Amino acid sequence: MKDLVKKLFEKTWNFKNRDTIIHKLQETDYDILIIGGGITGAGIAREAAMRGLKVGLVEMQDFASGTSSRSSKLAHGGLRYLAYGELDLVKEATTERNWMRAHIPHLIRPVPFLWVNWKGDTLEIQSIKSALNLYDSLSDDSQEFKNFKKYQWFSAEELQKLEPEIKNKMSQGGAIYYDTNVDDARLTIETLKEAVIRGADVISYCKVIDYIMEEDKITGIKCQDLENNKDFKIKASLIVNATGIWSDNLINNYPEFVPKPLIRPTKGVHLIFKRKHIRNENGVIIRSISQERGFFVLPRGDFTIIGTTDTDFKGDIANPFCSKEDADDLINSVKYYFPNADIGYNNLIATYAGVRPLVKEIGKSERDVSRKHLIFFNKHGLLSIAGGKLTTMRRMAEDLLEIVAKEQIFLDITKDKGFSKQKFLIGLDHEEWQEFLKQNDLGLDDKITHHLYQQYGRGAFEIMKLIAEKPSLGERIIDENDFIKAEVIYILHHELTTHLIDVFCRRTEMSLFIDHRKQSDAAKKVADIMADEYRWDEDKKNREIKTYLEYNRKTLEFIG
Repeated sequence: MKDLVKKLFEKTWNFKNRDTIIHKLQETDYDILIIGGGITGAGIAREAAMRGLKVGLVEMQDFASGTSSRSSKLAHGGLRYLAYGELDLVKEATTERNWMRAHIPHLIRPVPFLWVNWKGDTLEIQSIKSALNLYDSLSDDSQEFKNFKKYQWFSAEELQKLEPEIKNKMSQGGAIYYDTNVDDARLTIETLKEAVIRGADVISYCKVIDYIMEEDKITGIKCQDLENNKDFKIKASLIVNATGIWSDNLINNYPEFVPKPLIRPTKGVHLIFKRKHIRNENGVIIRSISQERGFFVLPRGDFTIIGTTDTDFKGDIANPFCSKEDADDLINSVKYYFPNADIGYNNLIATYAGVRPLVKEIGKSERDVSRKHLIFFNKHGLLSIAGGKLTTMRRMAEDLLEIVAKEQIFLDITKDKGFSKQKFLIGLDHEEWQEFLKQNDLGLDDKITHHLYQQYGRGAFEIMKLIAEKPSLGERIIDENDFIKAEVIYILHHELTTHLIDVFCRRTEMSLFIDHRKQSDAAKKVADIMADEYRWDEDKKNREIKTYLEYNRKTLEFIG
């Protein structure tokens, strides 16, 4: 284990070695080649590499650039699916949530959620209590890892003390239950890194343009390196389509039991404000005042994330953005339940939108579609996986490899379960981090050291080494945020990061928590660091800045 942790911080999986990675992809005959670098593909790569298979993975954009960086930032059990009787799905998701919290506690953080029994609700108090009893029971029954805490019920008066800003005299009491938050893109990157240190070859900005066919079976893919406009081939015994919202683009023929098209894309939008402008103490479930759906008001440090919407989407799935209608509905609904909230376009920090790759179910509304996953072969041997949740990424990977084992595609693949239940190498307990800080006081603000711990786990030790060698790297990029220069250097050294937009949107959460009015200043500072590391000339640096700022502008275009 110590050798693997040491290998985690070798400077091999980075942009400077990109050509080497592509060369190896061309020269290797892989057991399994995964198309798609979101959380599903990352989980499969980790699981397959742990089983000793030769693994390759290609992503046409940046890793996690689709749904896996645009979620509600939760690892949760899916409480609402109890209403549809999907007990197995909830048990699976809560079990996986608990496993992740035990193994990567810095990244999977407990959050108290408030479920209010509003006056006039169709659900009675006993129904809410029964649902939460069942939720806790499914989570903890016969499980090695338990939830953070069991739910508690509070009277209306007690709730008002717990959440003072919530609308008064509308409640008949309510419950506090627990789920967890996560940086979804960071989870994806760390999962990919664990596959890489076990031998997987993983590349981004390479688009699949065709299949290699032999005797009517897919034996490889033809790729286009989008950075250099060069085509190349990769051979593999098995090709896995884990492309989420792009799944239908790759299947090209369907088994009879699979809907055509398979994916039902739905758009989810989130808004971010300073928490002081809403003053919510907990995660709160509220309902849209104009639509029949619920959404969250989520605390995240000094910020509050509001969302998500859930509507069928027919636009550009690679580039969904928040609309004025989306924003107004969320803002007006929050103001209804938090009447003293000071939120509007004037103090909106950021927005983001994503498209969920739900598996189509005929006759159901978008909010009712299940998050179960589906795994199947087409007649050419392409193995596709679709649906599912970020929280169940490990279980989805395990299910897929069990199907592969049954098909005996690899005669030497082990059928034993639980490979990916090994602890994440990046995982770091808070006590160990605090002990490290006592012995290594670099004079950093406590908020910065907490940020480094939460986001990077054991990687924070490497970031602290950079600061010890060059103290100026401990400086904040923007004074009011906790992002620092050293973490950008760490990302460039240890994570395959091609563009400035990758740093802001996927390697960090700077695109979300730096005020949009200060994004230009931040972009220039980070671009200077990247230009120095990558030897960009002035034209290249300016193009990178322009590309990112244009994206950021579109996230708030409805403001005018």
